[in-house]
Amino acid sequence: MFKEFEIAAVFPGQASQEKGMGQDAYNHSEEAKRIFYIASTVAEHDLELFCRETETENMKGPLVQPALGAAILSDLAVRERKGLETALYKGHSVSEIIALAAAGGLPNLEDVFRIL
Repeated sequence: MFKEFEIAAVFPGQASQEKGMGQDAYNHSEEAKRIFYIASTVAEHDLELFCRETETENMKGPLVQPALGAAILSDLAVRERKGLETALYKGHSVSEIIALAAAGGLPNLEDVFRIL
């Protein structure tokens, strides 16, 4: 007999970024587009374009953290829309802030991206 279980989301830290991160979510979800829009507005840079076109080895500097946050939160939004119920969020390094946001501890996305 199978035992019931809950799902935990574990988010990677900086240095896990790669070209194309968040693109699948962005291309298939209005919520993902909204998240990238908010992140881009706060960062004053098109983070969707940064994720889509910047080669992994060139993803450095102040845009990495908000871009990683937008990609992770966008992917999570798609999974939740499909019915994934997450019971626990954990992040490594900068993703601790993303985990806090995902858990509802930072409900204002503008604040999340200002911190990142």
